[in-house]
Amino acid sequence: MIEDLELLRRYAETGSEAAFAELVRRRIGLVYSVALRHTRDPHLAQDATQTVFADLARKAATLSKQTVLIGWFHRSAHYAAMNIMRAEWSRSAREREVQHMHRVFAGEQPPEAWENARPLLDEVLSELEAKDRDAILLRYLDGCGFAEVGARLGLSENAARMRVDRALDKLQAGFARRRLTSSAAVLGTVLAQQALADVPAGLASVVAHAALSSAAAGTAPALTFVQIMTTTKMIASVGGLALTMAIVGAGYQMHVRRAAETELNRVTQEHGALNTKRETLERAAADAERHVAELKQAAAEAETKRIAQATAAQQLAARHANWNPTAEGKALLERYPELKSWVQTVADAGFESRFGGFCRSLGLNPEQVAQLRMIYREFSSMGATFRGEMVSLPAGRGISWQESDRALRALLGDENATKFREYGRGNLDRRLATQLAKALCFSDAPLTPAQSAYVVQLIGESRGRDAKGAPGPVDWDRVVAEAKDRLSTDQLAALQAMRPDAAVDALFFQPD
Repeated sequence: MIEDLELLRRYAETGSEAAFAELVRRRIGLVYSVALRHTRDPHLAQDATQTVFADLARKAATLSKQTVLIGWFHRSAHYAAMNIMRAEWSRSAREREVQHMHRVFAGEQPPEAWENARPLLDEVLSELEAKDRDAILLRYLDGCGFAEVGARLGLSENAARMRVDRALDKLQAGFARRRLTSSAAVLGTVLAQQALADVPAGLASVVAHAALSSAAAGTAPALTFVQIMTTTKMIASVGGLALTMAIVGAGYQMHVRRAAETELNRVTQEHGALNTKRETLERAAADAERHVAELKQAAAEAETKRIAQATAAQQLAARHANWNPTAEGKALLERYPELKSWVQTVADAGFESRFGGFCRSLGLNPEQVAQLRMIYREFSSMGATFRGEMVSLPAGRGISWQESDRALRALLGDENATKFREYGRGNLDRRLATQLAKALCFSDAPLTPAQSAYVVQLIGESRGRDAKGAPGPVDWDRVVAEAKDRLSTDQLAALQAMRPDAAVDALFFQPD
């Protein structure tokens, strides 16, 4: 099966829709399930799923090759679902507020609420910059979509949406300064519903006719307007929101002047606060610059350390590649004869400990024991660390295993040479049995001699043998299983506890 990252790479590099479709098919269950657990609504979960895969298509070329896509899908589904839920909660809150404002403006609450806001609308609008005012008028009076607003103002659709949102926030702030509060979302809804009042029948044709007539006869615009008002016998305001009152030049100028005075007062009051904020930001910027400099210095030091470590690692690897523990150990013993003498002394002590009983059982004389000790040295070596490297320190002269075997058989004969090897192999098994006996010595179930011999037998029988007859590791599962017939529960537990110490499970000599 093709890996997720490979499918994504094909889509990013070649635009393969089939690869992307396969990736969607493979992971949509995960994404939808995560989204559904958060939203508990199938429709919202579908929206979140679409958002996740849209983000994936957009980010396909930039995702790291080390990205674990299943984790990315889970995180993205989680965040997308949470964003949708937050938007859903905000939308519900706005709807409740809009319903409340609609009741106010529709007359279900005292009519003074909208009547107080109506004459202030033009004043607040006049405080906005021309680009913000134009955006609101295009959006809510002309009913333009964001794409059309952007086209009219020379902006993209997204930029137009942001322009309208910021303008609504400024409009909300203007009303708030006049003790009329509402959210920007509600203002937008109210503007869309209340921005234009119902126009009296025939007014459009009358206005058009009057405008054309005044242009032809040179009649003053103000006089024409009075005639229109007389002709239509209008007794109410033309605009439900008083937007059409902006055609009255003097009134509009008055609103502009009031807005300018208000803005001047506000700026004067906020001047000190802005200066304080500026100083705070300057200090924060200076702190950030110092922090960046410290981070750069730390990064440079870390890089220097990394290079040094990499160089040392390369040198160590090169030294390891050419390192021969046995050859280095022999060279070390040649340089330090006293070290070789010490290694031989340790090997001789091991011989006495392991094979003293064997020599006595055969009745060997001192000369034969000395010869057997010399043969034993050829099978004995020690591991040590020299200048950070492992070396092998042989106790013998370095003759081959075959030559040592011939010397052993010449000294003891074939039968006793075989017994010698078997006795040596059993040393480790007897040591393990002795360790078990020591562990149970002061318990309620000490190991009996018969049980000890049985454990030695089980351990020996569980070992495999290689082509040269050398034993392998202990099969502890077999030993424990067969020991259940002879050992108690406590004794079996002690035997189980010995398993981590199986590192001793290797012969003290191995054929070369």
